[in-house]
Amino acid sequence: MGTDKGLLVYSFIPQRYLMHDLIGNFVEKRFLSCNAEQAKDINKYCDIIVDKPEYRDIGPMAALLSAHDEYPEASFLVIGCDYPFLTWSELDNLCNNRDENYDAVCVYDPVTGIEEPILAIYESRCFPQLIKNYNEGKHSLRQLLKDVNTKRIVPNNPQNIISVDSEAHFLAIKEMRSKERR
Repeated sequence: MGTDKGLLVYSFIPQRYLMHDLIGNFVEKRFLSCNAEQAKDINKYCDIIVDKPEYRDIGPMAALLSAHDEYPEASFLVIGCDYPFLTWSELDNLCNNRDENYDAVCVYDPVTGIEEPILAIYESRCFPQLIKNYNEGKHSLRQLLKDVNTKRIVPNNPQNIISVDSEAHFLAIKEMRSKERR
């Protein structure tokens, strides 16, 4: 996309703060994941986990590995900042589908037919496989979801999990939101 998706403003505040607020209802402790450059500009009221240098340039896996290094016994609810329509009810659906028989639970997009690895819960027991994948040069969280016992759930409303991956798409959604407020 060419820009930090967390800084995009669809309505009133940057998307990263909107997601930070949204996730607070579902976790004991919440963090914004960022790289070292992004960390300089994050609101001082938000706890952060900075990607470790050894995980540089491997995408979202860097965030999960860095979080695991910081909290090795924890499980993580991961939501990306590029879902402008994500709702409380979608996160509630995801959390309510957490199951001790699975290593992970993720939202499955029925429109695209793929798992959404940054709309997922990763249980602590899946981290040995995450580390194995990293060591083997497999840096895809979608691959991790295939390698562990993953429960896939469909969203309440597929529009809620639309991801914004281009400037044109962002501008169209921003314009649509602007018209809704009028």
